[in-house]
Amino acid sequence: MELPRSPFSAPEPCITTFQEGVLASASLRLHTFGTPIFDFDEELQVTADSRLRVCWRNPDDCWAAVALLEYTDQLDDFRLDSVDSPTGSATLLILAPPSCTLQDVALHAAPAVLEATAGSRSYAVVSVSVQEVKPGAFEQHRTHRNLSRWIPPYPDGPPYPEEVVGFGDECLRAALGPMDDTADTHFHKIFGRVLCSPSAWSRPEDFEGEAAGLKIYVQPLPGILNADRLVAASLVRLAYDFDCDAGLFLCSERRWDGAWSTWRQYVGEVVLLQKFLTAPRHVLVDSAKEADIIVVPLLSQFVSSWLVFKQAARGCPRELLKYVKHLEWPQKYGTHVFLFADHMMNLREHDPGGMMSLFALQAEIIFISHGTELASPAHITMPSVLTDADLQPASEAAAASERDIFLIYSETVDCCHPVRKHFYEVLTSDQGKALCGETCVVETRTRSKPTDASERSRQTHGLSEAAMANFNEAMKRAKFCPMGPGDTPHRHKFFHAFLAGCIPVLFDFASYFPGHRSWWREFGSPYQLSLPFPEDIPYEDIVVTVPCTQNYTESSLQMLQRLKTMPSQELERRQELLRSSRHFLAFQWRGDSPDAFTAIMQRIGRAVRKRPQIR
Repeated sequence: MELPRSPFSAPEPCITTFQEGVLASASLRLHTFGTPIFDFDEELQVTADSRLRVCWRNPDDCWAAVALLEYTDQLDDFRLDSVDSPTGSATLLILAPPSCTLQDVALHAAPAVLEATAGSRSYAVVSVSVQEVKPGAFEQHRTHRNLSRWIPPYPDGPPYPEEVVGFGDECLRAALGPMDDTADTHFHKIFGRVLCSPSAWSRPEDFEGEAAGLKIYVQPLPGILNADRLVAASLVRLAYDFDCDAGLFLCSERRWDGAWSTWRQYVGEVVLLQKFLTAPRHVLVDSAKEADIIVVPLLSQFVSSWLVFKQAARGCPRELLKYVKHLEWPQKYGTHVFLFADHMMNLREHDPGGMMSLFALQAEIIFISHGTELASPAHITMPSVLTDADLQPASEAAAASERDIFLIYSETVDCCHPVRKHFYEVLTSDQGKALCGETCVVETRTRSKPTDASERSRQTHGLSEAAMANFNEAMKRAKFCPMGPGDTPHRHKFFHAFLAGCIPVLFDFASYFPGHRSWWREFGSPYQLSLPFPEDIPYEDIVVTVPCTQNYTESSLQMLQRLKTMPSQELERRQELLRSSRHFLAFQWRGDSPDAFTAIMQRIGRAVRKRPQIR
């Protein structure tokens, strides 16, 4: 790699060591926002997990840093002081020799790596920020429970303490991992560089009832399908200083971070996979031949999400098929369980012939996703994950809040379905204001392309930095949360409203299933296929629905009038049913009470027991 010339001089040992050794080629681009200047296949094959460990384990040879470069490809009469805003940004993992300083990395190493991966494209770097990444950089200072259960010690090294320990040497040692990777547990291989011990736990009781006696095997997968992308996501968050991480810990966003905040609505695979990996020891087995179910630990939204890690249509989930050793036809081993934290219609659209082909093997494959359009006993719908601490079922703040706001409506009105615009116009009309009163919160959002996120305050889905906390608080004080149809049958805001104790209000359409109704769009899928656990949650007694006719203005007025004239007894009944059901629509991080994972395991047990297992 030929280093670019710079008006600033760097110490010769730094330049020589970085350029002539393996560190320049080992440094890599993790991710790009904005104008794509990199080849997607290269980005897919990022091996951030193993490369970080190289420097963490050998600090005398190198140290690791994450660099955020903002660039422009508008080079006509380019002057740095004339650039209004960059056209894109890139996150790099830099492995630097000890002779290099942070300034050396920013001025020389990082621009060189960017230039080497840009091909023939011309660009100019507008700004660079660099920070060192040390072991434990992605962890929270917290108390860890029994590290020895999850993290193998170094060969012949001191064991981890069995008692509860805080953040310290044990956590840093866990991040480095044992030198002999063959001794790693599944948890350490997937989460070891970003978590010292699990941040989310299951309960022993989750594996009782209809799940009693089930044996679970976690299928080994290469790090490119889980660990590497989890590390890459954590480095991206660190580089941009985003409010919250990639679903590792409970966190309330203070501001809207553009595409990052949008993508975080699809990171449920992180907590769900940890729930499986924290099963009791007698549940987890070491061989597929002993298992009733085989969990495939693919973090699909980290590998293939167009919101963050990809500029083109999705397609790489099919790549995992060659790694699933025990998926054969006819089936030889237990039922395979795949995690896909999105709606199945997106998998069908973007991955023909790949993972979607597995869905046809309905009797042997269970998909846990955000919903489906095809009725199947082998599909389980999971709720969208919300990481706000005060929205968790264990917190009574949302359920007990004083409901002094009549309704809150905040949506992109030019998206998804025309009824959104008509409802907004009704709410802001003189007639709507008279019906709604002074305690309504109504705002319109702006929506930009998810890839346009070079500015952290980009209003993707409309919430500005200043409005985020206020919106969350308002939802916890509101009686009704009306919402129009979205991009898919799955609505993240539906779960937000449910956990905030705000009664969802939806437009109701005829479904393509005779005799059923769709809460998405005309002739859409029945709501029972896109909402979790309809057998246990009386949605029709909680959610307020209004039939949507071809006259959208009339339907919008009907919705508003229905809410305004609702008797107080009916309102209280719906709120009580909501409070008693909300624990099913969240994952308990500490695993101290029944939650969505409890319901998922009961359904897995029910599905497995209906078919013979060959061992």
